[in-house]
Amino acid sequence: MSSTASETDAVKALQREFIQKLFEVDFGVPVKEVTTLPRCNNNFIHFVTFSSPFASDMTVSSNPGTNRIPAGTTKAVFRVGNPAGMFNHAVKVENTVAMMQLMRQALSKLAIVPHVYAWSKTGGPSGGGWILEQHMPGINLESDFHSNLSRESQRHVLGQIAEVLKTVQNFKLPAMASGFGGLAFDKDDNIVGGPFVIEPYTGPYPDMKSFYQDMLRAQLKEADRSRVAKGWRENGLRERLDAFAERGLQSVLSKTLVKDVEPSLIVGDVGTFHFPLTVFPPSVATRPYDTL
Repeated sequence: MSSTASETDAVKALQREFIQKLFEVDFGVPVKEVTTLPRCNNNFIHFVTFSSPFASDMTVSSNPGTNRIPAGTTKAVFRVGNPAGMFNHAVKVENTVAMMQLMRQALSKLAIVPHVYAWSKTGGPSGGGWILEQHMPGINLESDFHSNLSRESQRHVLGQIAEVLKTVQNFKLPAMASGFGGLAFDKDDNIVGGPFVIEPYTGPYPDMKSFYQDMLRAQLKEADRSRVAKGWRENGLRERLDAFAERGLQSVLSKTLVKDVEPSLIVGDVGTFHFPLTVFPPSVATRPYDTL
């Protein structure tokens, strides 16, 4: 086992200990076992199995975007942000919870977005926050999509994905969350615009032109930190890029962008090779949020 793999296993073990303590000490809920998905990209994913089903509904958090754990629950999902991910971890968890709340509204007829039971934007085993959410069983088609599904079944699944994407894109964002960027909660628990989760971008931005302009400035700033790009300063390239950022980009955007571009929810990482397709009868086959 490589040193990196050993370090990852050690991190997972510490997280399992944290989860066990959180439930048994803070929530007063006995845990039977905590298992962890072997693969981790954006998040470490843990499955928490309780010693017995919940006898009644239970509130474990008063944070916005959360629900009571319903009676009869035997299993939950615990997500911990991966510090190695290129994210602004100070806002990632809150953005995800707010995004899931809007996704549940957009896809209310399909009921495929898990409820959130509790979350913390800081602290925990990684310092980057965590989310406790509903476990939704299904069938993972990632490895079987091309080898074991008929063309008719593949078309059916892809049609379901297209249905989800179209429904999400058509969803009307709340007025206070209509900027280009991420999402957050205000002091009254309303969903509002927030910074981008992906570094090095900030936001939110009032329009798409501002968004693209700041993206270019951020990328140039990142180039200054890169030992490979070295700021793109050889052969006068950086001077031309700076001039374009200062004067040329605005001209290009004014000619190519529709004046009133409206922001919408975005579903990322959708594909038949790396995206976990999960079938939920009768009509949907994808999880429209960041799972791994």
